Amino acid sequence: MIWIIGILIYSLYTKDLKRKKVAVISATILLLFFSNEYIVNKALLFWEEAPVPIADLQTNYTAIVLTGVTESNKSPKDRIYYNKGADRVLHTLQLYKTHKIKSIIISGGAAVVIGKQVPEAESLKKTFLTAAVPSNAMILETKSRNTRENALFTKKLIDSLNLKGPFLLVTSAFHMKRAKGCFKKAGIDVTAYPADYYSIDGKFTPDYLIIPSERALSKWSLLIHEILGYSVYRMMGYTIPT
Repeated sequence: MIWIIGILIYSLYTKDLKRKKVAVISATILLLFFSNEYIVNKALLFWEEAPVPIADLQTNYTAIVLTGVTESNKSPKDRIYYNKGADRVLHTLQLYKTHKIKSIIISGGAAVVIGKQVPEAESLKKTFLTAAVPSNAMILETKSRNTRENALFTKKLIDSLNLKGPFLLVTSAFHMKRAKGCFKKAGIDVTAYPADYYSIDGKFTPDYLIIPSERALSKWSLLIHEILGYSVYRMMGYTIPT
């Protein structure tokens, strides 16, 4: 929207009629493109890791669950406030209850730069405890602040406890490409188990194919942010292709 508004503002101030016309047409095309649910869904289907059928999984995995799904700046503090990525927790819980995983490593520290905050891993642990997952089935990694540190600190934890695989990496589908590459770069052989999908199987109704949607703009923002993050991680050598 910033790009589109910027072009429209330019069209208001330019004195050149040809440039004014090009700016208005360009802004209109961009708005129609980025607000189209069908187009952004196709992009997400290409980028997100495909779902893994539960029946295809082995048993006795140790799940590595990445945090980043809670909201700390909300009161009262007598509960855990989850964002959309709560699927990471719910799907892990389902796998535990169906005996696909035997233990859970929860990786994620405090998300704030200034001040103090309870590590996100501890918040997720409270939810698992409420769902009757025993405390001795969970291991917390509470220092990491980003995906690279998730991998590095989890590797140290696994080595210090002499934990053996197989390991199942649980994070959002749009984030899995970067996360899996970071963990493999750190020396942890993981099987991907994506959750929290923004894409859908698709439909062909007029509202989906034609009518502009503010949801599409939001999804593009998320996708572009993740693609840029992945690109930077590749350039810095933090992640590898998988």
